[in-house]
Order: sequence, then C-alpha cells, then structure tokens
Amino acid sequence: MYCGHCAAPLPEAAQFCQSCGYRVIHPDDPEAARFLAEQARADAARTPAPTRPPAPAATPPGPVPAPTPSPGRRPTPTPPPATPAPPAPERVDQPRALKVRTADPTTYEDLDEEWDDEPASWRQDRRILAALLAAAAVLLILLVYLLFGRGDDTPTPAASPTKSSAAASPSASVKPSSTPKATAVKLPAGAEKCTEATAALPYTTYRGSSVTTCRFADKVREEYVAAGAPKGEFKAKSPVTGRTYDMVCTGSPLLTCKGGSNAVVYLVKK
Repeated sequence: MYCGHCAAPLPEAAQFCQSCGYRVIHPDDPEAARFLAEQARADAARTPAPTRPPAPAATPPGPVPAPTPSPGRRPTPTPPPATPAPPAPERVDQPRALKVRTADPTTYEDLDEEWDDEPASWRQDRRILAALLAAAAVLLILLVYLLFGRGDDTPTPAASPTKSSAAASPSASVKPSSTPKATAVKLPAGAEKCTEATAALPYTTYRGSSVTTCRFADKVREEYVAAGAPKGEFKAKSPVTGRTYDMVCTGSPLLTCKGGSNAVVYLVKK
C-alpha cells in the first residue's frame, strides 16, 4: 500500500502518510470521491501560478557594409544603427489596497445640527397638541353643562294636601274583637317540635321522649282528631313498629298524650 500523494509505502491500517501527512483514502471508503475532489482543489490552490517568461532581447543588427563610392558622386551617409527596444517589464499582480471609507468631519456637524433641531420641533408639536386637547376639553365641559347641568327654570308648584275621601265618623266606635287572644303555652323541657297545625288537624305536635318519633306523634294527633278528641283512651298505630298502642290525652291547653312503651306526645291547639 502506497501514498497517493508522495508514493511512500504505508502500513495497512494507516490513515495518514508519515512522509507528507496526507490522509490515506481507501477505495471502499464512501467519502473517497468527495475527499479526493477537495484534496485536488486544495493542491491547486497551493500550487503557485506559472510566471510568464521574460521576452527575448532583440538582437542588434550587424554592421551594414558601406557602399563603394562611385567616382564623381557624393557618397550617401549611412544612417546610424537602430537602438534595440528595451525588454517589456514582467507583469506581477499586486494585491489591491483596501479602500477605507473615512467619515467626513462635516457630516458629524450636520448630524449634530439635525439632532439639535429635532427636539425643538418635537417640543413645538407637543405644545400645539396640548393646546388642542385643552380646547377640546373646555368645549366638552360646556356642552355637558348646557345639556345636563341646567335644570328646568320653571318653579314646580307645591303639592296641595289631599283631603281624605272618607272622613272618620265621630260617632263611629271601635268594636271589641270577639276573638280571644291565644294563650301562651309553656312546653316542658326536652319537647321537640314535629309538625305545624293545619285546618284539618288543628294541633301542633311535639315529641316528649327519646323513644317517641315525630311520625308516631303525627299519628297520635290524627287518631285523636278522628276519635272526636276523647277524654279517655283511644288507639294509635305506630307507623314505625306497626303495633297499636293505647293512648290517653289529658290537660288544657297543652294536651299530654301518654301510652305504649313510654311514648309521650304533646298537642298544642292552634
């Protein structure tokens, strides 16, 4: 295996040539074609351009033999030999000088003058705008005052007192109410309200013990009214247990109904 650049022998696994330093490209490398093209361009860039050979110097002509003068004729003067032209100078490309654009000092002065003028114009515009806004605000205030500020100048006539259409008769007397005032009923301690009185069942129910439910208290009221408010015993069926108990209601205006298994029901008439 040899280097493709300098033909130096290389080991099998070499990646770079130890003689010239070039990278070793294997034929089965997929990037071999691209790398060879880049390497060829790099070699072309490093190869110096051939210089133009100097123009050959002009050979001076040899001496011209003088003509033999004929008798009776004046000899023609021989012109001097032509001076050979100097060789053309060799053309060498010189690097172009970079042109640096320098700022004109007068340009900065002009910019300063422009910057000095612009704030003044801005201030003037702001003054004009402020004056216009103030005038618009004054006009708006006047318009609002004319539309809503001025009320009706016509005086409002005072309202005359109205006379009652129905004068109270001096001879009319207040009749006493025939309905007696309800007497406040004091419930025993521990009584809990269950259901308000209705037109059909004019008693408010309360339960008086922990074993009495509101459903049973309402059932006692229903059976008591259905039995015609008896002063003796009557029967009431519990909606909870399904059993029928003997109940007795005593007292007025607070009815205390007891019976069953320590059941206590209070009925207050409406």
